[in-house]
Amino acid sequence: MKNELHLIILWDENNIHEVEDTIRERFQIVKKFRIPPLGEVRVDVLNIIYRFELPVEELMSVSKGTRPTIVFVVIDENPVYELKQTSRQLKHFNINLFNLKRELRKGRSNYLHTTDNIEETHDNLKIFSEVTGDSSIYDEWNKWRLTFPIKIWMKNDIIDFNGDRYQSVGKWDIYSKGTEGEVDISTKDRYYFTGKFCRFLGSKDKDYGYKIFTSELDINLLFDIQNILSNGGFAPHPYEIMKCCDDTQEYFAIKMDNIRGIHVQPDKKWINSLVDFCNENKIYRHKSTIAKKRGWRATIEEECVPKNCIKKDDGKIYLVAIDQRYRYEKSFSYVSKSRLYKSCKKPIHECTRRRRMEW
Repeated sequence: MKNELHLIILWDENNIHEVEDTIRERFQIVKKFRIPPLGEVRVDVLNIIYRFELPVEELMSVSKGTRPTIVFVVIDENPVYELKQTSRQLKHFNINLFNLKRELRKGRSNYLHTTDNIEETHDNLKIFSEVTGDSSIYDEWNKWRLTFPIKIWMKNDIIDFNGDRYQSVGKWDIYSKGTEGEVDISTKDRYYFTGKFCRFLGSKDKDYGYKIFTSELDINLLFDIQNILSNGGFAPHPYEIMKCCDDTQEYFAIKMDNIRGIHVQPDKKWINSLVDFCNENKIYRHKSTIAKKRGWRATIEEECVPKNCIKKDDGKIYLVAIDQRYRYEKSFSYVSKSRLYKSCKKPIHECTRRRRMEW
């Protein structure tokens, strides 16, 4: 796995030299900058940093952002991720940053914060750059990000992605309803199958696979939705968004847990659990005007067909076809009033959500 860019945010400058020495023992510091008190946009910025997971009332009551903030931009040369339970939720963490945060806090609250993954790194650099008007902050992201080569040969049903060649396993009827039984498409060492809006790449010798998007979409929103479904046990865990290009255009890919397995028709119990989870987390599928006129399916339940669902070796069933028809809503009662995002109806989607298209 390649190195990762992360942030260590020090809300309190006390013992800063001790903190910096400890950071240097673990990571390479590539930039250090100071953020002035956040003033009236403080809660908005904290909401983004903490991924809208904390109540607004709690953010308003803490001291974070009321004083100057020191931010360290660091390189983790050997990132390792673990699924951990926190007081708020079960999620994947970069364990190196997690352990450093726990060590440096020493029981102190409102002292420091670290990014859990590189999606948070991107969003935090973006918002700090906007708040300060300093474009050099976000430039750290542009310096680090990589672009991966891709070549799609439609006639030969072959995709060459980052040096590996994937062969098509055949075509599905896009609008077919569920069928009985199981369908094994993992017959090649490296293979791909085509969905309505993307192509899924898998292999027998890797723990990760890819979902390649060839049309314009809010890739950050889809990453978020898949991450939520993954935490609920309904989708492969997404690791990062990758920028790809061939000779003529740019693509985006979501790197995620390997999707090799058997395509199955989930039973009613699994489908109902997925639908309940989506309703609870305000995830739904958008139905376009054309789809309404032609009677195409749009509900999440109707998407639970073998083409979109894979049973892995451990017996877990995952929804893999999370495409641009999916939507995710949250309450932004405070943030929507912010002057920082006054032009955005859903600021977290439009302004700084994970790994924006401008990557």
